[in-house]
Amino acid sequence: MKPNESIWQLKYFSLPLFWGIGVIGYGMSVFLPGFVLGNKWEEKKIKELMEKEKKF
Repeated sequence: MKPNESIWQLKYFSLPLFWGIGVIGYGMSVFLPGFVLGNKWEEKKIKELMEKEKKF
């Protein structure tokens, strides 16, 4: 850091900021799975794959 340079710059906070956004996103995907992909997304996808399998 240069003399008379402020510590309140984006380059000093960008890494923790992006890590925080990532941790919050991961936490939402773990604890609120319906929020990220919608309710019953997994069931719909399984049914879709089963229908494709029946066609063969």
